[in-house]
Amino acid sequence: MTAQSEIEQADELRRDGESARRRRDLTAAQNCYAKAVALLRNSTDKMKFAHTVRHLGDVYVELQNWPSAEPCFAEALSIYRSQPSSHVLDFANAIRGYAVLK
Repeated sequence: MTAQSEIEQADELRRDGESARRRRDLTAAQNCYAKAVALLRNSTDKMKFAHTVRHLGDVYVELQNWPSAEPCFAEALSIYRSQPSSHVLDFANAIRGYAVLK
């Protein structure tokens, strides 16, 4: 599978995860985001990976799966801190999710 097709597949999984989350099908959302995270983990698009892993953390919080949520937020925050293209709002959303967890 090419890198581009993996990114396209991850984008589709993210959209499916967002849709499942709106429907409150959190198990489906978790599965979609987890698959997207796996596809994006080695991507050159670090920000897309950070957003996706943060959303996975949010879903874990909603599922009250605290042990799985924490590393998601930690990883997203680490990427947001290291990327010059990071936006304050992205960082704030990750901090908010982490604070809800705590």
